This record gives sequence, structure tokens and C-alpha cells, in this order.
Amino acid sequence: MPTTPSQRQSEDQGEAESPAGAGDGGVAPAADGAGVSRFAASTPTVDRARSEPAVGGRPVLDPTPAEGAFRVGVLSSPGYYNLRGGLPRIREFLSTLPEVPHREVHHPSDVARALEDFRKLAIDVVTVNGGDGTLSMVLTSLLNQVRQEEQPLLAVLAGGRTNMSAGDVGLRGDPVRQLERILIWARRGRREGLARRRIMGVHLTPGNEVLHGFFLGAGAVYQISRSCWDFRDRSRIPGMRTGLGTAVHVISRIARLIFGGHPFDPTRIRVRVDGAFLDVEEHAVLFLTTLDRMVLGLKPFWGDQPGPIHLTAIAHDHRRLLLAAATGLRGKPSRFLKPSNGYLSLNAEQVELFMDDGMTLDGEVLNPMSSAPVVVRADRFVDFVQP
Repeated sequence: MPTTPSQRQSEDQGEAESPAGAGDGGVAPAADGAGVSRFAASTPTVDRARSEPAVGGRPVLDPTPAEGAFRVGVLSSPGYYNLRGGLPRIREFLSTLPEVPHREVHHPSDVARALEDFRKLAIDVVTVNGGDGTLSMVLTSLLNQVRQEEQPLLAVLAGGRTNMSAGDVGLRGDPVRQLERILIWARRGRREGLARRRIMGVHLTPGNEVLHGFFLGAGAVYQISRSCWDFRDRSRIPGMRTGLGTAVHVISRIARLIFGGHPFDPTRIRVRVDGAFLDVEEHAVLFLTTLDRMVLGLKPFWGDQPGPIHLTAIAHDHRRLLLAAATGLRGKPSRFLKPSNGYLSLNAEQVELFMDDGMTLDGEVLNPMSSAPVVVRADRFVDFVQP
């Protein structure tokens, strides 16, 4: 059965199209609703000076915010990084800035309440301090409840166990340092440093809530996700409970495949892309994404169609995996990356998946109903802050 909103709890707990810049229509106009001053606020983001040195000697905030500065709010999830000390540092840093509201969330309902609080406070930039699952919850709540022209900007910190989305649409590195960068940028009130990106909408069944995110995986992706959580939770090796552990586990499974092992079960998926079915139905790997780069900077998609959704599929009976991976992981076509060898990558406007097995959306496990296809489109967008 499909996951309901109340059941969707981020798995990172415990653990574009074109730039939207000044003059190009990328920033939405101010809304007329009470308490909402989207992107056209004349009130400064921070209305008191801060002249003391920042934590660790980093640059201080500008003493006088510019006219039209953005108001910033922070939403944190107690994921692996945050529970390992990141969240207390965020709390300490924000304790000196009471005009920057901070909400801590655990469940989708918490996210919805936090976003409603931010709306009432006329927040222009919602900073997400969490992992991929937290960002997916924010996108789902935001895009299902807020009109496109009233959406705040989003900034993403790498505060979770898995931060693939933050590595592409957010800010990599220490979250406290990156949060200060966002605040400095916001106080200047400039429309520079924005990136507009398409967000996938996943329709599990007609009439249910549309889930939003950046990466949908099936086949080996789903199987690896299930086993990877167990691997990282059991590991006592330093670093293995972070994204490094994910990479090590994935590489070990792929190595077994390359050297003749069978680490993945075949997954039967009928795939319809923009109205036409793919020939292959037995898949080893299948994923959809609107990211431009994935974990470790990989770009395992090489289609040249104009659609916003990257689809990559590897048939269960694929051949010459090592030679194909040498270029495919970098997004470079080669004579080995062809359907006759079991490799397909293309771009699409809409993808329909007819399947019985589970899948993952930004690390969240989903269980579709076999009686209806999972429909994926990317017709919504969000503007991300990348100063």
C-alpha cells in the first residue's frame, strides 16, 4: 500500500533548468496575502547589528542589512550528522540571532507546521538543515500546500546522513559555516546566486498525496538502500555511518557484480516513457532524477533528449559492465553503453512505472500498488540559494 503522509518519516533521521536571477523572471513577485512578503520585503532580514567575531573567526555579518534584504528561517531534522554534534552547534550559533526563527522537525506534520509558522513570519528563505529525506518532506509539504508564486526560496545544508541533494542544489561543507554564508547573502538583498531546479512529483495512486523529491530508485537501488541502512547502523568503523559508508557499501556490491557475483535480484518493471513502453522489463537498476550530479559527483546519465527527468536503466542480463561503467558513471556515451548490452539512458517529461516491488524516494522507502502505475513528472520548480 502507498505510504500515507503520517507514515512518511524521513529515513535520514538517526543517521534546473536555468538560473533564476535578476531581470529574468526567476524570482516570484511579492504576494498579496497577509503576512507574506515573498522576495520583495523592504524589512531587513536581521534588524540588529552584529559586530563581534563569528564562530571560529569566520566573516561577520554585515552590520547594516541592505534595503530589501531577505528574511531567513532554519528548519532542522535530528539526522545522523546533527545528532553527532551538528545540531547543538546550529542551536548555539542561532542563539545569538533570535530574529532568525529555528524549528526542529521529526515528521511530515512537523514540517507542515514549521512552514506555516514561517509563512506567518513572512520568511523569504527557508534553510533546510537535514538530509535527503528531510528535504523531500519539505518539498512535498511546500509544493502541495503553497502556490508557485508564493513559495519561499530554499537553501540546503548538508545536515543528514545522506546528502546527495545538498551536494547538487545546496551548500556542501560545515553547516554552521554555510548557514553564515546564507545569512550574509540574505542581508545584502541581492537576487544573485539563485538556481532554479525542477522537482519530481511522484504519484503513487490517483487521489493520494503527490510526493516530491530529486531521486527515485528501483531494483538494485531499492535493495541497496534496505541493506545499506543495516550496514551503516551495525558498523563500528569511523565514518561508515555517513555518506562514506553508503559509498563503501555500494562499491562492495558492485564489485561482487563485476567479478561474477549475483548481489541483486532481478526486478520486473514495465516502463512507459512519454507514452512509449521500453523493450526491457527485467531490470537490475532503474532510477529517475532531476539532479545534475549525484553522490561523489557522478553523472550516470547520458541521454540527449530535452526532458527534465533523467532516466537510467540497466537490464538484468547486461554485459560488459566494467567497460560501460568507465564512461557511463561520468555521463559520457560510449560504444558499450547501448541497449543491446543492456544499458539505456534518456530524458523524459513523464515516466510511468508498472511494478510490484518497492522503490525509494530520496532514501524514503515507498510501496506502490501493483494495480496502478507510479506516475512521475517534473512540472514544478523551486529556486535554491547557492551564494
